[in-house]
Amino acid sequence: MDGNATEAGRGVEAITITGSVLSLTGVVALFGELVYFRRFALRIPNEKLARHTRTVMWGTATDRGLLVLTGIATALAVWRAGGLAFAAAFGVLAIPGAVFSIWYIVLLFRYRSEFATAAAESRGLSFAERQPDEQLHDADPMH
Repeated sequence: MDGNATEAGRGVEAITITGSVLSLTGVVALFGELVYFRRFALRIPNEKLARHTRTVMWGTATDRGLLVLTGIATALAVWRAGGLAFAAAFGVLAIPGAVFSIWYIVLLFRYRSEFATAAAESRGLSFAERQPDEQLHDADPMH
């Protein structure tokens, strides 16, 4: 029975480590997404939004990276010796993760608002530029 328990523990460890490593791809994707959002903020231009995006970008990437590493360490420690200290660290790292996740959602709403404002301003400028042409087309009986 001890051999089966050891094999089962190794299987769980392998799955946990594999899942943790694969979740790093999610961290990289989120980081890239926030880099792209930050570029949008700088083009709008909204420096404050760009600063907040950079803070969330680095905070989220750091926190989630540490969570993945702590998850791997916890899997190894629990499998080998119980590892309560690593499990506690994992719990503590979840707090900033929640903060950055909420902040990220707030940023998405701010980007939505900024994009709507930029689109409205763009339509306003386009309309102002097109008014003389529209007047000419309205005055032209052949059009």
